[in-house]
Amino acid sequence: MKNKANLGIFGILLAMVVGYAAINVVLNIRANTILGYNEDDFRVYISRLMLDGKNISENISAQGDSFSFVAPSGSNTITYRVINESTQYDANVNLTCTSGNATLEIEQIGLIAAKTIETRDIKITNANNDLITCTLNIEQVSKTEIASSCCSNASTVSFTPKNPDWNVKTVEEALNFLREKTKQ
Repeated sequence: MKNKANLGIFGILLAMVVGYAAINVVLNIRANTILGYNEDDFRVYISRLMLDGKNISENISAQGDSFSFVAPSGSNTITYRVINESTQYDANVNLTCTSGNATLEIEQIGLIAAKTIETRDIKITNANNDLITCTLNIEQVSKTEIASSCCSNASTVSFTPKNPDWNVKTVEEALNFLREKTKQ
């Protein structure tokens, strides 16, 4: 009688294990994930344009990616401001300009970090009421690309905000610190 009871309990346990495994296989959840960049987050544009201290921002295109103006005779300085409103992406920014006979010396921005503003100058010489047209060329750079390029030689990178030598408070400041360290 005892053997039959043990055999019955063993049979019930075996049925429960097989039943649980069968239900677990049937309830396998499937999902699809799409990996891509967040186009809504990426926004880089020219926000201000000054000619020798005078605001000429009305010459910026509606998209904020270019501007045109007539440079007065002589030497002039254009100051342009670029804003990166993105939270997830830094950007490589390059300004290209065309002019009549005027000579242009463009101070480039290069890499502009997310959520930052950069201001640069364009020195204009030999202008004679020349039409000058400039276009902003923008290349999106994700934070992971920056981290992998600046830290490719490191085997381990740790971030400790309390490290007194680093003097950083955010991960973004730590990335900038690491960029500078890898250049040295």
